[in-house]
Amino acid sequence: MPLSIAKEQNINAITYASDATVFFMGEIDSSDPSIYLIPFFDKVLEQMDSVVTLDVTALEFINSSGIKCFVSFILEKEPNSKVIFLIDDTKSWQEKTLEVIQSLDEEHIELVVKEDEN
Repeated sequence: MPLSIAKEQNINAITYASDATVFFMGEIDSSDPSIYLIPFFDKVLEQMDSVVTLDVTALEFINSSGIKCFVSFILEKEPNSKVIFLIDDTKSWQEKTLEVIQSLDEEHIELVVKEDEN
């Protein structure tokens, strides 16, 4: 089943999902982003098939509370479902931070660098 979650503006972050991709833009920097991220991830979990891509290429910053929400999502997904993080390698924090999350389930979590569109 393709994902379909409407675009939401939450503080400095925008989240939405289309087809098999979840998009994050802006900054996840509120003191408690779980207020909007947990319900958002719950919708993703309800709709996702065996593979979902989390596109964080337009995410400029995520604080530790936001990272905790991503970890919770990874721990709650179906054990054999695959999560692909689409990252921007010019933002060094993305690979460094997401490698730690990848270590939770290296068999089912993949980091892919988004190709330059130019």
